[in-house]
Amino acid sequence: MDHFNGVTFLEFGGRAKLDNLEQVELTTQLKLMNKLVSKRR
Repeated sequence: MDHFNGVTFLEFGGRAKLDNLEQVELTTQLKLMNKLVSKRR
C-alpha cells in the first residue's frame, strides 16, 4: 500500500504542476492582450 500511495502522490503532484503552468500561461496571455488593447485606445 505504501508504494501505491507514493505513486498516486507523484502522479497528483505532476498534474498539479501542469495545472499551475497552464494557469501561468493563461495569465501571461491575458496580460499581453490587455497591453495590446490599451495601446489601441
